[in-house]
Amino acid sequence: MEKVTALRLLECEAGLAKLMRATFKPSVGLKIHRMAKQLESELTLVKEKRMEIFKKFGEEVEGGNLAISKEKIEAANAELEDLLNTELEIEVQKHPLSMIDHVELTPREVDPMVGFLFTE
Repeated sequence: MEKVTALRLLECEAGLAKLMRATFKPSVGLKIHRMAKQLESELTLVKEKRMEIFKKFGEEVEGGNLAISKEKIEAANAELEDLLNTELEIEVQKHPLSMIDHVELTPREVDPMVGFLFTE
């Protein structure tokens, strides 16, 4: 079990999406796929909770978007911060970072995954 904040999990999403589109040898592809599947339900839950906060404090504006008024922004930010700092325990198997060396990832995409999903 790995401990990770909801924020860090969300930060892993872009890198994981890129990994899921990359080409790997079958054995590595299976590991990447399993990793993504393990994180998918937790990511979905965090995003749903985040949207609940937006809906609680926001008002629908043109185009169906939500806008949070200045009067409610502080309370909304407090709840969002609480959510994003929530520590989750997720069962993942770490893999060596070298396993994904051929995939071009930005530092912003790879950094949240190192130590959580991959080891250097």
